[in-house]
Amino acid sequence: MVTVAASFVGTTHQKTPLRVLIIEDSEFDARILVNTLRQGGYQLAFQRVDTADALRAALNAETWDIILSDYNMPGFRAPEALKIVQESGLDLPFIIISGGIGEDVAVAAMKAGANDYLMKGNLARLAPAVERELREAGIRAARRQAEEALRESEQRYRLLWENSTDAVVLVDEQSVIQFANPAVEDIFGYKSSELVGQNFTSLLAERMRGEYREWLQRSLQTESGRTRQQPTETIGRRKEGKEIFAEIGLSNIEFQGRKYLVAFIRDITERKRAEEESRLLQSISLAVNEALDLDAALALVLRTICEATGWALGQAWLPSSDASHLECSRAWYTTVNASDQFRAVSEDLKCSPGEGLPGRVWISKQPVWVRDVTRDTNFPRTAAASQIGIKAGVGVPVLADDEVVAVIEFFLLETREEDERQRKIIAAIAAQLGGVIQRKRAERRRCPVLTSPASPMPPRRRAGIISIICRCWAIGSASWWET
Repeated sequence: MVTVAASFVGTTHQKTPLRVLIIEDSEFDARILVNTLRQGGYQLAFQRVDTADALRAALNAETWDIILSDYNMPGFRAPEALKIVQESGLDLPFIIISGGIGEDVAVAAMKAGANDYLMKGNLARLAPAVERELREAGIRAARRQAEEALRESEQRYRLLWENSTDAVVLVDEQSVIQFANPAVEDIFGYKSSELVGQNFTSLLAERMRGEYREWLQRSLQTESGRTRQQPTETIGRRKEGKEIFAEIGLSNIEFQGRKYLVAFIRDITERKRAEEESRLLQSISLAVNEALDLDAALALVLRTICEATGWALGQAWLPSSDASHLECSRAWYTTVNASDQFRAVSEDLKCSPGEGLPGRVWISKQPVWVRDVTRDTNFPRTAAASQIGIKAGVGVPVLADDEVVAVIEFFLLETREEDERQRKIIAAIAAQLGGVIQRKRAERRRCPVLTSPASPMPPRRRAGIISIICRCWAIGSASWWET
């Protein structure tokens, strides 16, 4: 029986269909694997088996993309399962996932044909490992089909490669492109006919070309039909000069007595951006947690966002003591010349709910993007913005306990339509800051004897104990407790 997994709630990205055969005696452990892959961006159809007979039946009954196997099960082990899969003649990636086996056992399993080995305690590697092995299996399948097509006729392999969503480029012994499929236009901006006769390295950034010339020549010397164990990541160059992140896998083939390389090229720019954004959020979370006070945390967030995303000026706004209006925080960041006047106007401004960019964010609790603030009828700082060339602006709330504790705003020196990616990055960083503030508030509520003005404990002793707790619990400065 195949179980079809429901779509994972909480993402707008299109899910990647994946059919997974799980060899696991624990239904609980299998469910953890399923949930991990869902969170990694896959929409699953899966089946769990735990005996040799059930495995054979599943292989005969359904088509699978990948196999995940526990190592030790009652009466059944991963090496036996791997042998059954190999005897079936199916080229299925086989990943062993175990609670703990020795390195020598893992190495033996890999030599026997397993594609990877993961510890159950480190499932963060699962989705990337699955993606890699699916890609490798795709390259192997494409290579087999390509070689068969080449043996039959040139027309056959052209039809095969032209339907590939990855760029497929056929390169001769002089690194000259002999064929390129239509997908190269999507990735590199060239029509297929423009690339024929060009050197393969013209698809790469200049600084990468020397290294890849050597790689191509080494690959041509290897035995025909062998593929690199790991595709390599590089910097590609589109026709108009824009650089992209690309992943290249090579396979060498022989056709009519001549050696060729088939390059399978995938644009991984979006994936690399997502990885960079994830690292940025992690570093922000750690840094904000150690900030001395809210102003310092806001200054850190403003600087990081501006440097990472290219915004020219960033400011923060805080509710007044009576919560009647927003006031400009001491925290700000700018790369704009002569921005002092705009800063001074901001410091003098008191934004009521709904007034100006900060006020709109405050009352709505939602990000607000303005294509051109100088043409916005609800932007009191229009004159000051015009003087220094400020155009596009965005404001994002910082929420703690569903309360707006700050508003951060950013500006560009050009008009710009709403950029969903940038808006989400800023909102995610604001959420990190809001989470830290919320946690520190919770710690304060847990220790009322230390934080209450009515506490019988002497103030100096109370402050000293707070500092010790902050250091031990790594929750930052005592001044955060008053936020």
